[in-house]
Amino acid sequence: MKKISLLLVATATLFLASCSSKESKTTEQEEATQTEVTEEVATPAYVGTYEGTLPAADAAGFKTTLTINADMTYQLTQVAEGGKEENKTEESGTYNLLENDVLELITPSTGAKTYYKVLDNSVALVSDATGTLAEGELADKYILNKVVL
Repeated sequence: MKKISLLLVATATLFLASCSSKESKTTEQEEATQTEVTEEVATPAYVGTYEGTLPAADAAGFKTTLTINADMTYQLTQVAEGGKEENKTEESGTYNLLENDVLELITPSTGAKTYYKVLDNSVALVSDATGTLAEGELADKYILNKVVL
């Protein structure tokens, strides 16, 4: 009788051990599967560096380089060329993408906002958040072209 009881206890122990082993293996597999699944976030097409020369009232123009980063920041460098004095300005800050594919650049120190309309492989300086492009003879002078690396 003792042998039968001992045999039943041993069988029950093995059965329980095998069940918990399967549960831990299943849990480990689920955790491994969960860690392998990652979301790929595509970089927006407008992210990149743009260059061109924008019109200036008292100089030949502002050689402009605008870099739009995926982390919602930007760097803007402008050099006045051919004027009374050549000066360079640099600023960086954050931007928002508004309706109509308009980038709203915000200068942190002043809160000033500058607007660029996203075009195919270029951006155009626009006067306000509506994104209305300049018209007329100088319209193409307000466009910065994307630098292809």
